[in-house]
Amino acid sequence: MKALNNFNIGRISIASILLGTLTLPIALNCNVSRANALIAEDARFQAQPLAQTQADDNKYRSMDYVKSGWEAQKRGDKVTAIEHYLKAVELDEENAYAYLTAATLVGHTAEGITCMKTAAFLFDKQQNEEGYNIAIQWLKEGNSEGK
Repeated sequence: MKALNNFNIGRISIASILLGTLTLPIALNCNVSRANALIAEDARFQAQPLAQTQADDNKYRSMDYVKSGWEAQKRGDKVTAIEHYLKAVELDEENAYAYLTAATLVGHTAEGITCMKTAAFLFDKQQNEEGYNIAIQWLKEGNSEGK
C-alpha cells in the first residue's frame, strides 16, 4: 500500500480513489453540475416511465419471437413455431404479425380463422393497410375454398 500512497495522478492519489476518500475540486464539481443541467434540459435524456420502457421492450422481444417462429415454420418445425408465436402474443397481445403468422401455420381451421380475424382487427386498429389487406385476402381465400 506504501507504493500506492506515493503514486499520484495529478493531485489525486490512487489510494484516495480506492479508499473512496477522493474529493473533487470545486471547478470539476461545477462542470459536472453544468453537464447534468444540460442533460436534464435535453428531451432525449428524459427518462421514460418504467412501464413504458417495459412495454417497448416487450414489443421488440415479441417481434423477435415472431421472426424466430417464422424461421422455425419455414424449416418445418411447427411445434417451435407455434410456441414462439404464443410467446410473442404473451409479450404483446397487440402484435398483429404474431396472429397472422400463427394463422398461416394452422391454416384455414377454426383456430386459424380466429387468429387471422384478430390480425385483421389489429392491423386495422394500427392503421396498417397492407397487413389488413393481407389478412382479409387470406380470409377470403379460405371462404372460397370451403364453397
